[in-house]
Amino acid sequence: MAVEHRLESIITTSRHKGGQLYEVEPPKELHARHLLAVLMLVVLAVSSFNGLRLVLAAGGVFWLLGWVFILCYAYVLFWLGHNVSLAGGHFAWISQLANQQWGRLAGLCIWICCILFIFPTFQSALLFLYAVNGGLIPDINAVLWGGMVCLVMATGLACIPMRYLKHILLLVAALYTGMFIAAGILGIWWVGTGHPPALEHIVWQNRVPHLPNEGAFGMIIWTLLGIETPFLLMDEVKGGVIQQRRACHFIWWGILGLAIAYTLANLGLLLIVPPRFAGEVGSFLLIFTICLGEWVGWVTLSVLVVSQVVIAAVCLLLAARMFIFMARQRLLPQKLLSLDRSGVPRYGIMVQALVTFVFLLFIYGLVPHFVLFPAAPVPGLRIYIITEAITTIIWLLPTAQLFVLVAWSMLKVEKRCQHKESYEGRAMQRGYTRWLLFGVSLVGLLLAVYGVFSTLSHSWIPDLIATPKWMCYVGLWSLIFLIVSWLCIEVPYQGRRLADLKKLITSERQLRQQLQASYHEHEFLALSQQKLLQKRDQLYCEQRLLAITDAVTGLSNHRALMMRLDAAFAYHGKQREHYALFFIDLDHFKHVNDRYGHLVGDLLLHEVGVRLARVVGDGGIVGRYGGEEFVALLWVRDFSHMREVAERLRMQIMKEPFLWRQEREPVPICLRMTVSIGVAVYPLHGTRRQELIALADRAMYRAKSSGRNCVCIVDPGERVQIAKWNGEQKSDAEEMALQALLTMLKVHNEPIYWHGQRLAVLAEAVARRLHCREEDIAHLRVAAMLHDVGKIAVPKEILFKKEPLDRSEWRQMRQHPIIGRAIMAQAGGSFSLVASIIGAHHERWDGTGYPDGLEREEIPLLARILSVVDAYDTMTSVRPYHTPKRVDEACSELVQCMGAQFDPIAVRAFLEVLSQRETEAYLQHVRMSEAVSSKQKQERGGST
Repeated sequence: MAVEHRLESIITTSRHKGGQLYEVEPPKELHARHLLAVLMLVVLAVSSFNGLRLVLAAGGVFWLLGWVFILCYAYVLFWLGHNVSLAGGHFAWISQLANQQWGRLAGLCIWICCILFIFPTFQSALLFLYAVNGGLIPDINAVLWGGMVCLVMATGLACIPMRYLKHILLLVAALYTGMFIAAGILGIWWVGTGHPPALEHIVWQNRVPHLPNEGAFGMIIWTLLGIETPFLLMDEVKGGVIQQRRACHFIWWGILGLAIAYTLANLGLLLIVPPRFAGEVGSFLLIFTICLGEWVGWVTLSVLVVSQVVIAAVCLLLAARMFIFMARQRLLPQKLLSLDRSGVPRYGIMVQALVTFVFLLFIYGLVPHFVLFPAAPVPGLRIYIITEAITTIIWLLPTAQLFVLVAWSMLKVEKRCQHKESYEGRAMQRGYTRWLLFGVSLVGLLLAVYGVFSTLSHSWIPDLIATPKWMCYVGLWSLIFLIVSWLCIEVPYQGRRLADLKKLITSERQLRQQLQASYHEHEFLALSQQKLLQKRDQLYCEQRLLAITDAVTGLSNHRALMMRLDAAFAYHGKQREHYALFFIDLDHFKHVNDRYGHLVGDLLLHEVGVRLARVVGDGGIVGRYGGEEFVALLWVRDFSHMREVAERLRMQIMKEPFLWRQEREPVPICLRMTVSIGVAVYPLHGTRRQELIALADRAMYRAKSSGRNCVCIVDPGERVQIAKWNGEQKSDAEEMALQALLTMLKVHNEPIYWHGQRLAVLAEAVARRLHCREEDIAHLRVAAMLHDVGKIAVPKEILFKKEPLDRSEWRQMRQHPIIGRAIMAQAGGSFSLVASIIGAHHERWDGTGYPDGLEREEIPLLARILSVVDAYDTMTSVRPYHTPKRVDEACSELVQCMGAQFDPIAVRAFLEVLSQRETEAYLQHVRMSEAVSSKQKQERGGST
């Protein structure tokens, strides 16, 4: 297991080191019509159904069985494409239904079929030329050279970029299919113009189904072979997974087109071509030559030859795509994944062309010299028919395997449905679907097995090859091709694994050397690390001390002072003791700085700090608040003790002058400084640090206004407005601005004002349920009261319109969050903290809200809470455009919109808050506010 894990890491690294080479995806250039064109080109076979005319009625029975088989196969393929894998064909489906080993075997069979399918297409083109002029193809060597020429042309076509090749495929498919349809139309026209149908001259014995005709079923399977091949191109369909799923319907259109084309073509053969030409390779050309003249026959010949070359190019492309899918699973060399600048897998196509060339030499160059075939009327005809039979058998093997796996999955689906992530559990919750798939798979399996049996046990050309020899040739060469192809894939796979193992060994050796080299450095690094740790601890202590110490006075700086005060209040709040907070300010300190300079001012501040620390001692807290202001906290017994401490502080500064000597001055400078002190008592005047500092600061300013050099204590009834928004003191201007905004909102639109007041109550309760911080709750209250302040810019005709809003009116209405956010941001100060909440209260959890299209956690939590309570109050209150809903209806609507419009956490918290008691009280508040609003409107109307 360790070796396998290590191999996986090396392979992943090697793939990423290659950069874009192995990670590039083929360009998305195709649509469903292009997949349909590929299906029609691959499946339609002109030369294959000519011989079926000889068995007529029996052929009709086997045609019916063939269509039953292909419909079963199409239904299974359609289900697999929707529920297992869209792209990859047999390899992807069997790999997921069974395992990768079986998938590799299936991919190998389909790849062999794509390669072998090329040879009948080449020889079909040559047989058409032979039918016109036998001198063009005199012997088997001419077939070999003609196949090489066709291979070169097909390889060149396959290397054309898909954005151009798809148009060629559409054009050729349309012409190719059109010939089949035209043959049937000409047959009907032929009989309609008074000509006797050739059907009358067929001997009745040939119309009766009998055992020798069973080989026709294998020929019919060959004519319908390859309907799943477009799935190898499915990942090149534009539009992503949704369009690829829709493109799967090409298979039904393809079957419809095949049925029409084959039916009409057989009809034309039966009605026009004389019985003596039945089964001839050029019988299809005779339809057009007899009805329309020789020149139309030449045009038909040209289209048929070109079509066969294009079909061979499609087979090369499909084989290269199969290699790409197998290489992605590390079953083949990663080089096969490479694409050129146009997105063409030229390397893979060249590999397929090389393999086809080798097989071509083997089949038409070596086999005729070592296998003694009787003389044939047409060069290479026996090899041509045997190759078709071999391809049919190899194709039916993975098809039968696929039917077995699907049927087995249907039997085991009950157990797999317990796993929510299984593909059956997602797609087959209804029983009839499972049993329909099971029955279809079983019928398809039986027909596939019968197809293999009929192909092996009955010669397709009994006049040229007897059935015993036919069984020997087809069975033996099928086995040989499977073995050779397996070696072609297994050898590179094992070679790649061997190369990966060598990389692993090399990597382990390099790692061992690195470990040995690093071991010698370990002791030195350990000693260096100890020294660095000691240095770090020393620097950390110094930085920590500097971070909490004022550089001038040596006392605690502002940040450290606030932290110490908070800790002291938190601890002493449980002791229920009294503590005095002294706010100390030096008198006329600016005069000292202006006259003697800031250096003298700093020395004076340092000396003041020393004296204050001397008075406070270890039992209290003292620090520099800022500038020339200091704060001290001491335990006091009563008011007399507090005054005594305050006087000691004041006298400690005043009684002794401050002396220092300047350069070149023999007489030292002597200054007497005084301080003004404001005192607040905990918990008498307040319990919070901000409140006590604000009270002491105000008392200190009263002391200064009283003549300085005195102590002033906060009056018992005095209070200071402390902002609850962000922990800082809120100015009177901000308080006045809030009242002004609320008054303006009430005058402009009173229902919106009362709506905001109701939202503030609900939003605060939900926020407390979610354990939000107090300052966040305060922000949310203000945002709830002012969330619709932007509607002052929306015309009242739109706000009170009873009919649905049109598009332009909606655009104006959706601007109100942006306008409200801008108003709050321009107001500044504490209002800027709620701007983002107001701007996002119409965003949706799924990202379809406005104005910014935020989604999930991108939306602030407070805005998500506000969105829920806003929707609830809107649904339960009277609005011009709807009647109010009951509480249970509104709650049901919120639950339905969880995960789409609203945050599920916010909705659950709101529903927990909304108990029956709170609901009744809230509705009473709604009715009262609406009654007050209507009464005030009536009073205004009466006064008017």
